[in-house]
Formats: sequence, structure tokens, C-alpha cells
Amino acid sequence: MSGSSLIDGASQLRNATENLQRAWAESQDGWDDVVRQRIAEGQMGPLFKQLDASFVAIQQLSDVLNAARRHCQDADRPT
Repeated sequence: MSGSSLIDGASQLRNATENLQRAWAESQDGWDDVVRQRIAEGQMGPLFKQLDASFVAIQQLSDVLNAARRHCQDADRPT
């Protein structure tokens, strides 16, 4: 997987995450009880934290892949 396709996939995931966060926040207008709070604490909060950590890891992986690609291209150049 190339660095750009990795970032493209991460961008799609980020957009989906933002849509989910927006929909979750909007649901509070009509649903604000103990069950929603339990889901927020038990599922949604941890999910959003894990997604944030995933975005950081994806960026780091992309940086490593790009550096490796540059290194390989430099190694192929005649000296």
C-alpha cells in the first residue's frame, strides 16, 4: 500500500468519523437519558479515542513509508 493510498483511506475514515461524531452529538437533542450516557461512556468515547490514536499511527506509518521510498529511490541513483 502506498503512502498516498494510506492517507486517502485515512481521510475517508476521518470523514466518516466526523460524520458519526456529528450525528452522535445531534442525537442528544432527542435522547438524553442514562442509557445514552452509558453508551457514550462505554462505547462511543472509547471508539473516538481509538480512532484518534489510529489517525496518529496512520500518519506515522505514512511518514515511515515515504522515508523508505525516498531512501530506495536515492539508492537507485548512480553515484
